Amino acid sequence: MSVDAKPPLHKVLIIKPPPAFTIHESEFSQHFHFIKASDSPLPLPNFLAAANSAGITALLASGHVPLNARDVFDYIPNLRCIVTTTAGLNQIDLPECRRRGIAVASAGDSYSVDCADHAVALLIDVLRKVTAGDGFLRRGGWTDKREYCLGNRAYDSPLSLPEYLAATNSSGVTAMLIGGHVPITAADVLDHLPNLRLLVITIIAGLNHIDLEESGHRGIAVSYADDAYSDDCADFAVALFINHLHKVSAGDRFVRRGDWCSTDGLYCLGHRLKGKKIGVVGLGSIGCRIAKRLEALGCKILYNSRKEKPSVSYPYYSDIHELAANSDALVLSCALTDETRHMINKEVLTALGKEGVIINIARGPIIDENELVRFLVEGKIAGAGLDVFEKEPNVPKELLAMDNVVLSPHAAYLTHESFRDVFEFAKGNLQAFFSNKPLLSPVMDG
Repeated sequence: MSVDAKPPLHKVLIIKPPPAFTIHESEFSQHFHFIKASDSPLPLPNFLAAANSAGITALLASGHVPLNARDVFDYIPNLRCIVTTTAGLNQIDLPECRRRGIAVASAGDSYSVDCADHAVALLIDVLRKVTAGDGFLRRGGWTDKREYCLGNRAYDSPLSLPEYLAATNSSGVTAMLIGGHVPITAADVLDHLPNLRLLVITIIAGLNHIDLEESGHRGIAVSYADDAYSDDCADFAVALFINHLHKVSAGDRFVRRGDWCSTDGLYCLGHRLKGKKIGVVGLGSIGCRIAKRLEALGCKILYNSRKEKPSVSYPYYSDIHELAANSDALVLSCALTDETRHMINKEVLTALGKEGVIINIARGPIIDENELVRFLVEGKIAGAGLDVFEKEPNVPKELLAMDNVVLSPHAAYLTHESFRDVFEFAKGNLQAFFSNKPLLSPVMDG
């Protein structure tokens, strides 16, 4: 052998290629000479006889092939090591390996982080019906006005709200309990309730449907649900992100279609959550909870907000484009204002890049939806998890066919627990108002 000649590569038998080998075969092959039984039409014993198996001392195993004396070991007399790419070892006859002096190595904790993430994703998915909501929306249930999980109807009158108020004796009404996205303006409501002194907002945390200036001018106090929805919305944002990374809803459809049976058990690869850089847009009550949850799962948190928050240690980005450029994903949890409308535009999506992900549990119009659809269709970003849309309940038809998009019918806040908390806030605010006491969660006093 010349001085410059490389020593021959060690022979390694593969009976059935593990997924990790299939994906990284070119790199693997720089280090070892692989003898692949799966490339031969011969039965394994005949293949090993023809392949001079006496020179084989190592075997790279998948979890789909039983490794025992009768099926394998008797045909490879000099086998001394089995390296399996699975976490489980039930396919290997360990006592026989011990008797023959064959060392066995597993995949260690290679899968531990991802399996833990997936377990969290499945738990939240089941509790919060993420995949069920995705299917509900894709089937057209939202646009058909069917109620989804905890949905409530405010009133059943066939009249419009102004007509309903005009037809009833509303002069004695001093407080109003608001559910849903009912616009509270002078023409729609306030002109019909001359003695109104309190608005109690129950269903949503946002206030963009309330004319606060007009309410203040009329001396109407406004209270809201405070942070009753914050934990649930934060959970849902995390669920949407892990759902996208691990393809939970897409995998659910894959199994239900029967595709698992026809693909040799291998589903497409997802991505690990740990180590991802998450740009939280809006570090308020919900945003802080999102940040804490994702930080606990091993993510690095960056944020953009109206102003820097001295109480947190996360890196602050005043420029949304710079935040996007430095993030693997943007999670939107900010209010809808004139400044934030279409804040996520072509330039921000470009800065986020082809591997970037958008999660939106805030308000649909914060994203330029046409640009988002275009970027997804053209593969210019990796995917999205969307609980809100620009023209609800209408969802762009292009999104309905995408497996890299998780869709939800504005359900981030819908839990039994949040509704109970909201009931307590609403009851407390009403009791305080009628007792001439300070409101529990005032937006503004009358």
